Amino acid sequence: AAAPRWLRSRPGNGDDTTVLVASAGGGQAGMVLLQPLLESLTSNQKGTVCLFLLTATFLLLDRRRGFAAGLVFGLLAFKPQLALVIGLAMLLKREWWFVAGGAVTGTLLVAISFALSPDVCRQYYQFATGTADYLGTNGYPLEKSHCLYGFFWLLFGGPGLPARLATLVAGLGVAA
Repeated sequence: AAAPRWLRSRPGNGDDTTVLVASAGGGQAGMVLLQPLLESLTSNQKGTVCLFLLTATFLLLDRRRGFAAGLVFGLLAFKPQLALVIGLAMLLKREWWFVAGGAVTGTLLVAISFALSPDVCRQYYQFATGTADYLGTNGYPLEKSHCLYGFFWLLFGGPGLPARLATLVAGLGVAA
């Protein structure tokens, strides 16, 4: 059975297989046996999964499959700080099919999460809204935080309005 037209690669290039099937088959399947990949996946590192999702998103965008790219990109919802800048850029570029695909995936993930456990969703929301204060946890190595807020916290000698404003301005500068 042929894949839906919006999921297939560009017409006219002789390849009627989907990008997702092509990227999962052939030599790529053998990469699962590589030791560094196995270590990354078994040591709770999300980098490999993020790289795969971003690569699949790029391949789909390159083949002008914006909706499918958005569907795949939406799976990065588990790491929203990575998705924020790209999602915002696509919104500003008016890539509506991409945005729609990401919104569909995001909505489905939220719905599934609520169906599984509304209480866990409430706890996650409480945690997410207080993550800035996590830097103040006793024993947290602020000098190793690798974030703008940690830098400005150290620079200004603690949390407060100056550190938050400097973080906001610097963050907007990075996004711009």
